[in-house]
Amino acid sequence: MKKHNQDGTKGSVANLVGEPGLTDVIEGKQNPPNASRDMATDLSNNQGSESIDSSNQAKRLKLLSFGAGWCLPCRMMEPVREALKREYGHVLEVLHYDVNKDEAMAMKYEIRLIPTLIFMDTEGQVLGRHEGYISKEGILAKWKQFGIDVQSLATNKVPTETD
Repeated sequence: MKKHNQDGTKGSVANLVGEPGLTDVIEGKQNPPNASRDMATDLSNNQGSESIDSSNQAKRLKLLSFGAGWCLPCRMMEPVREALKREYGHVLEVLHYDVNKDEAMAMKYEIRLIPTLIFMDTEGQVLGRHEGYISKEGILAKWKQFGIDVQSLATNKVPTETD
């Protein structure tokens, strides 16, 4: 299905309205989990030990990606996410959540269509979101819309103890 995103672009998306569990939240039968809990304890990544809290590292921008294995546009996002991690990982933390495995995260961020990307600053504040497939260049352009030039940040990297 094609849908116009908030920025006027079109993206391929999958609708989660029929997804078990999320339907109850959408129809008002169940409230989403408490969003006021500490982000560090509430946000886990099903891909490993990464979490949104990087307190022992330099603070990085965060890009949360929501999708599912059965969703073609979501699978198309995988190489985009990997390229972002490889090229900008020292300034941008990219975390992926499968809405079928991380239903609480999907409800917390009110994910209705997939793929959905949530753009966050270094303090974990949501700057915006994008629904549907988007290229690496499109993601970098979205960051610029929020006043953040990821490419410039990446090239002006300040050395850390591990460098």
